[in-house]
Amino acid sequence: MEKGMFFIKTYGFVLLALFLGCAYTIYIASSIEDRAFYFDYLGIGTAIWYLITGIGILTRKKWGYYLLKIFLYVLLIAFPIGTLIGYKSLKYMKRNNIQKFFGVGDEFGSLCHKT
Repeated sequence: MEKGMFFIKTYGFVLLALFLGCAYTIYIASSIEDRAFYFDYLGIGTAIWYLITGIGILTRKKWGYYLLKIFLYVLLIAFPIGTLIGYKSLKYMKRNNIQKFFGVGDEFGSLCHKT
C-alpha cells in the first residue's frame, strides 16, 4: 500500500470513530436535564461533519478531499495539539501530493488534452 493511501485510510477511519464518539456523547448528554439546547445542535452538526468527511475520504471523492482540508484548517485553531496535528497533516499532504488520490486538479488537464 502506498504511503499516501495509508494516510487517507487512517484519517477516514479516525473521522468515523470521532462520529461514533460524538453520537455516543450526545446520547449520554441527552439524559442531563439542565443543559443548553444549542449544545445538542452543535454536537449533531459536528458529528454529521465527521461522518460526511470520513465517508468522502474513504471513497476518495473530490469533496472529501476539500472537507478534509477544511477540517485540518479548523483544527489549527485548537492550540497546541490540534495546531501541531493540523500543521503536520497539511504539510504531509502537500509534500506527498495527496490530492492525486482524489483526482483533484485533473479537470483542466483532461479538458486540454482531449482530442
